Amino acid sequence: MKNIISFIFLLPMYFCACESYLDQQPLDIPTTEADVFSKRQTVEKYLLGVYSFVPKYSQSSANGVEGEPWTAASDEGDQGAGHTVIQIVNGTWNPGNIPYDKWNYYWRGIREATYFMQNLYLCKELTNEYYTRYYNEARFLRAYYYFLLMRLYGPVPILPQEVPVDPNDDYFMTMYSRDTWNQCVQYVCDELDETIGGLRQDLVTNELGKPTPGTALAVKSQLLLYSASQLFNPRNNSLFTGWISKKTGEPLIPVTYDSEKWKKAADAAKAVIDYTYDGKVVYSLVEKYDDGVLNPYKSLYGIFHDKWTVETIFGRKLNEQTWYQRCLSRSLNNNCWAIVNPSQQLVDAYAMNNGIYPITGYSDATETAQGGEFPVFDPRVVPKSPNITNAKDANFEPSKYFERLSNQPFSARVGYYNNYTHPFDGRVRSIIKMWAEREPRFYVDIAFNAMDYPIGMAGDGHGTPTQWTTLNHIYNGSGGLPQASHSATGYCQRKTVSREVNPLTTGTNWDQPFVWQMIRLGEIYLNYAEALIEYSPNNPDIFVYWNRIRRRAGVPDIESVYPEVIGNQDLMRELIRHERQVELALENHRYFDTRRWQIAHRTNNGKIYGLNIMSNVGTMGIPIDENGDTFYKRTVSENGNRIFLQKHYLWPINQTELNCNRSIEQSPGW
Repeated sequence: MKNIISFIFLLPMYFCACESYLDQQPLDIPTTEADVFSKRQTVEKYLLGVYSFVPKYSQSSANGVEGEPWTAASDEGDQGAGHTVIQIVNGTWNPGNIPYDKWNYYWRGIREATYFMQNLYLCKELTNEYYTRYYNEARFLRAYYYFLLMRLYGPVPILPQEVPVDPNDDYFMTMYSRDTWNQCVQYVCDELDETIGGLRQDLVTNELGKPTPGTALAVKSQLLLYSASQLFNPRNNSLFTGWISKKTGEPLIPVTYDSEKWKKAADAAKAVIDYTYDGKVVYSLVEKYDDGVLNPYKSLYGIFHDKWTVETIFGRKLNEQTWYQRCLSRSLNNNCWAIVNPSQQLVDAYAMNNGIYPITGYSDATETAQGGEFPVFDPRVVPKSPNITNAKDANFEPSKYFERLSNQPFSARVGYYNNYTHPFDGRVRSIIKMWAEREPRFYVDIAFNAMDYPIGMAGDGHGTPTQWTTLNHIYNGSGGLPQASHSATGYCQRKTVSREVNPLTTGTNWDQPFVWQMIRLGEIYLNYAEALIEYSPNNPDIFVYWNRIRRRAGVPDIESVYPEVIGNQDLMRELIRHERQVELALENHRYFDTRRWQIAHRTNNGKIYGLNIMSNVGTMGIPIDENGDTFYKRTVSENGNRIFLQKHYLWPINQTELNCNRSIEQSPGW
């Protein structure tokens, strides 16, 4: 029983001790089927093993199969050289060398869940109640792992229910070819529906993190949204024409459009929104008030750092020093690595505090590459022809937004906002105008150069910090090159980082737990609005739920900022995608969204921008000369150009698997 032994033995690598089910550890090691299923205690330990394949998103961009590279693989982020995600973005991977290869990984999870379900009846110590609960938890996990496979690989084989599973067999799928996408979607949705009656909503403290009926509904919402999107439901230009099943000869992915799929996606999202337990609606947005006035900064921060919230549908509590080390600037501590780095493209996406997106596109963008060196500004934020050469004229009124482009001179008067109060931290500093007067989500999500960063802030992250440290990412700065641990873009991720963390100490001041929102209500609102835009573009619910997200974020309703959006389906589609990019930033959605929308060959291809981290001229204040602080110029990231080809829309199956299974269809183009 080597697999049972190794499975349970490896659990401590997946879980850490804190008060949620996914973070418990086994007490000892079972060795045979009889040992596993003879006692309730060992059954529960084995079930922990089935849970161990739930993604641990705090491993973002880390090496190894457990790593989650999705931020750095998309246009919202980058990271320093030396990590295997670089092989994905520069196109040097192939079926014999797949970074973060999830195929066998999630099939192992499916195998363990199936084996558990097939043998659970052997445990005579379980009451009917606990048999039902554990069986349906495993059934949910199996369906969830199928979904995770499908969002990477497209259609997959469906393991026949009646086939006995051997937990020692790593190649138990060698006789099966892929089922069609529609068959896979129907199977997973049916399985999720079947679990709803057997899962519990009223979880006690040490069960938090387990799936509930609401979780099953939410995964169904995610899957049906994917299934309705262009990649799997093409209006035109299907990428998969001619890709057929070896088993039936049918197209593995539909090549014709079905508008009803958007209705199914809308209905599934609304089912989550309306889901009730004990007569009450279960989920609501995290909203915090000061004297009756919504505080967007506390609200946005609370999504992750209030632990288990009214917005959490499926979460994972994490308590890891290494996650904070990956996010925090080396300016705070030499042991911080600044691995997860927001891109300039993501910074560009945030609105001004009046709700206007300052950048409407890039003049150097192409059909196959997003461009990004020369942004096009909304004239309501930046005049079309700012008289920069006369900026010293006493009558010149500088715009609220400014950045120095490659073909422009620089003026301190135009470029800086002196004595600007950081609206989240309350700290007064002079900053460049590109970062001033932005929407609240920007300040909660992004750590930028020369800001004062709070360390060890008391009062649940809203009190007085132990000290302030100024971030310095210029060349030879405390957090910049030539040190190996530096931000590749000049920015650091702040979202999901507790303000209570004190990297100058050890112990509890460093390890501040937070809940990673695997699925939260904010996402479901956006799922619902997006599906309605496609299926019922005049439905008033679009703006109802869209604006709930915006109001919580402290920005005006979308139609008050862009009144032309009303009745304009194309513009609604563009703006809801933009909203999703900002609201769900750095939560591992963007990579999959750009693929399902079939825009990744533009957004994730070509150049990714940051700031000029090679420059050592980056002081805040009056620049040395009219050339200005050269650090603050958008510059191609140090990792160079990215490559996203048509074949990258689906991941390849490892060649080892293909050698064992001649029936399986390789993903197109590989």
